[in-house]
Amino acid sequence: MAEIAKENGVVQNGSENIQGKSVENGIQEVKQKSSEVAQGKDMDNGVKEVEEKPSRTGKKRKNQFGDYDESYMSVDSWRKRWKKGQTRFHMPKVHPMLEKNFEWLTKGEKKQRVFLPLCGKSLDLNWLAEKEQIVIGNECSAEGCEQFFKENELEFTKESLKDTVGDVYKAKDKDITIYCCDYFKLTEDVIGTFDCIWDRGALAAIDPQDRTRYAKVITPLLRKGGRYLLDLFQLDHESFVGPPYDCKPTDVDDMFGKYFNIDRVVTRDALSAWQREWGVKYFIQDVYHFTPKVTEEITKCACSK
Repeated sequence: MAEIAKENGVVQNGSENIQGKSVENGIQEVKQKSSEVAQGKDMDNGVKEVEEKPSRTGKKRKNQFGDYDESYMSVDSWRKRWKKGQTRFHMPKVHPMLEKNFEWLTKGEKKQRVFLPLCGKSLDLNWLAEKEQIVIGNECSAEGCEQFFKENELEFTKESLKDTVGDVYKAKDKDITIYCCDYFKLTEDVIGTFDCIWDRGALAAIDPQDRTRYAKVITPLLRKGGRYLLDLFQLDHESFVGPPYDCKPTDVDDMFGKYFNIDRVVTRDALSAWQREWGVKYFIQDVYHFTPKVTEEITKCACSK
């Protein structure tokens, strides 16, 4: 087990104990410090109390775009946000958790086929290509795809997909391909399989009711011996609708525990000024390492889609 450190209320690199306390207690201290939401309760129960009755005060809740809208984001909703330029969720740098976990994800090897679901115009795509990886993204918005290539000054081609509705964008001089289509239409026949998966916001952004569907799509895409890096959040929805949406470790186990060995390697207080604008009382980042558990179970998952 990796050594655990606590810096400014942050629990990092591990899941056992921290300065003589469990990680769960360490997280609770973060939540108490931020809002006293979960005082006297363990982490999961503290979050669950808010999650089960998100609007118990009767007040209207905003989404991350500042609208009073209780609906979940659909493919069309995301496309409209891109057209309006409402993309504050875009990270203007390479994701720190990708940099930190890159060697684990790729096993230090080049020419790994790496998949980034719902990638937007992430700088991670270009960074991975410069690390000599084969990079494949999926994004539902044509604006997001084209902005990526133009902002990175990459010439590209665009062709219609044959097996589903959408287009495929390919860089001419780098090994970067983006499939512009509905994520839930992806299969091995459409996009192939991968040595590595890096999800830095896809699962966190979809309708929580679609999480089982999400898992059934992505699980068979990871090759035997592959590695899956997942970034999620725990947050309260008392005043904030989402996205992102709260996802506890127990939810992750429910979705993926049958198919993967799961290791939560980072848990940290990620509450920033932007999250405070949303009105959330706590915002905890969890990073997971997945490795395939039983090939037969993954095959069953693929067949049950």
